[in-house]
Order: sequence, then C-alpha cells, then structure tokens
Amino acid sequence: MSIPHCEATGDGLTMAFAGVQAEFEIITKDEYGNLLTGLVTTQFQVELRGPTTITGTTKNNLDGTVTATFISTKSGSYQNYITASTINIENSPATTNIDPGKF
Repeated sequence: MSIPHCEATGDGLTMAFAGVQAEFEIITKDEYGNLLTGLVTTQFQVELRGPTTITGTTKNNLDGTVTATFISTKSGSYQNYITASTINIENSPATTNIDPGKF
C-alpha cells in the first residue's frame, strides 16, 4: 500500500452537522493508483482542526476500505487531516464545513 496514493471520499469528508455523526471512506491504493482489496493492515488516523480539535475513529472493512467517523459539537470550518504513520493521504488535509445541528 502507498499511503500518499490512498484517498478519502464521501459526504462527511466535506460537510457535517454539529452533534451528528459523520462518516467517509478511505480507499487504499498501491503506488500505481490501483485499488487494493482485502485486509488493511495500516492504521489510519483522523484529526479535524478548527474551532476545536476532533479525533475521529476508523474501522477496517476488510475489503480494502476503512470507514472513518467523527462527531463535532462545534460548528465551523475545519482542516481534516487523514494520515497513516504521520504521512497524509492524497487529499489530506481536506476542508470540512460543520454546520449548526438540526433540530
């Protein structure tokens, strides 16, 4: 696996609502950009930095993807850092806008 060639996709990467869990997928790739399948042995970290710092969680889907989730309690614009071994994936950091929660 090539960490700089991995990428994230999904609604939670760019937008979310305060107080509501958001999620996105991390797609693993090799150094040639080919999609990988199977068990992901690399541990990914998700950290959003903005009005506050949010640490996300990741779940290995055993199919070459990893699901990342987070919940913010404060709205605003965040930089979403997605890393493995302190190396950013292809589209990290991404800007994630968190809107006030819906009631």
